[in-house]
Amino acid sequence: MGAVHSAVGDVADHLAELGLSVDMVHRVLARAEAAARSCTPNHPVNAEGWFRWANSVCYLREELIPAGWARARSLNFELVVQPGGMVAIAVTAGDEATGCPDVQPRTGNPKGAMTVAAVVANVGPQTLFEVDEFRRRTWFLLYYRDEHEIRAELALPDNVSPGGYIDSWSERIVIPPYPLDGRLPAGPQSALPIDGADAADGADGADGISVPVRRRGR
Repeated sequence: MGAVHSAVGDVADHLAELGLSVDMVHRVLARAEAAARSCTPNHPVNAEGWFRWANSVCYLREELIPAGWARARSLNFELVVQPGGMVAIAVTAGDEATGCPDVQPRTGNPKGAMTVAAVVANVGPQTLFEVDEFRRRTWFLLYYRDEHEIRAELALPDNVSPGGYIDSWSERIVIPPYPLDGRLPAGPQSALPIDGADAADGADGADGISVPVRRRGR
């Protein structure tokens, strides 16, 4: 297991290094929750999960683009990229271990080739790559909702299982849970038009390609 940051001050410091804050992540989670709650029995059965993911991507971009970040996508892999292009964030659902510092989470669904490529870039020596997409560090904003709260973390993946799930992380920044206590979601920092996403749920989804990635020395 890699480094896990869960103490309040430690979390705040590590998020600040990336240009984020706990309040910002909570705003994203709250607004995505409101969007998911708009689903009715007439929506397709998977609509709530898709709305939560797609709007989490949108709202994270709305928070970060005013600070100079940029939208990016390769096939179905949706990102927001830090100025300079060497750090990116993707968003995906995690399993019930998400946000629990003593347990290793994994993604809630298998991922495709672009996610695998991002994890390979996280693991390999950055100087081997000349194309920016394969040199940057890609973090994942993982979230998991239960009846009482939404747990989340910003985590840097270093392995994809043979089944296509990200199941290991070199660093995890565990966000304090966002309680589902009826509070209204905070408004956006700015209203920016965001293009539609193609993935079914999470960063590039399963596309029939499952490639195991193992850290060196394993």
